[in-house]
Amino acid sequence: MKTQGKNGWSEDLEEVMKTKDSEDFMRLGHLAFKANKILAICGPLLTGTAASGILYTLEGSIESTIQERDLEKRGKGEMFEVNVALKLVAA
Repeated sequence: MKTQGKNGWSEDLEEVMKTKDSEDFMRLGHLAFKANKILAICGPLLTGTAASGILYTLEGSIESTIQERDLEKRGKGEMFEVNVALKLVAA
């Protein structure tokens, strides 16, 4: 056993702690890397799924407006066009 300093730490104890800490940091680093990889893959997939749902809803809105026979209930075409554009930008 190597000598202890005034604070009770020996060189052996320091080496053990460094080794243990290094192993913990490596394990946590690998875990963080795996989590990051999963999020990097899932992020675009979830965004695409949400976008297709937003577009599906918008498609239904456009079809129901076009199929409306009463022109007064349809509203102004220009206003409808602006609303669709705003919904696409917000998506």
